[in-house]
Amino acid sequence: MGDIYEMRNEAQGVLFDAEVCDDERSAQSALSRLEHAAKQNYAIALDLEGDLSPQGVDGGIRLMQMYTDYSDYCDTVFVLDLNKVPSLREGRNKVLRRLFQTAKIVMHGMDNDLRALYGQFPGVDLIPKRVVDIQKVDQQRRENGSGTLRGLNEVLGAWGCAGRNYLKDWFK
Repeated sequence: MGDIYEMRNEAQGVLFDAEVCDDERSAQSALSRLEHAAKQNYAIALDLEGDLSPQGVDGGIRLMQMYTDYSDYCDTVFVLDLNKVPSLREGRNKVLRRLFQTAKIVMHGMDNDLRALYGQFPGVDLIPKRVVDIQKVDQQRRENGSGTLRGLNEVLGAWGCAGRNYLKDWFK
């Protein structure tokens, strides 16, 4: 397992744990746990950070954040550091490939993330196959696809979800 940090705010206390996976062993452990959740038919939330242009001129994807609400792991956000884990950085991690081939993946604003995956890993099949983009769902739901795209916290508020995405603030 990687280093675990408690993410908290003053109003709600501990919100979740962020497990930072910055070596092969911790990344493999996290991905295996996520794959187990996916096999139980739980969706995986995914977000990428870094230079998300298809060329990745500024180092490409740096962090991959993954989460599932599978009960054994629902208090943990897995933060995979691609700069420090060669099998991830080079696109040769078999568990990640399997996860992207079979799991239900939920993203918010996936266009740049998918372009970055495609650009950073040409010839390697690392594009999630079963993806839903909640930003696009929100847009369709509001105005038959013609409305503006809203940020994640705005969507969560509009949909009546409790709280907000504090992880987004932590990674800024």
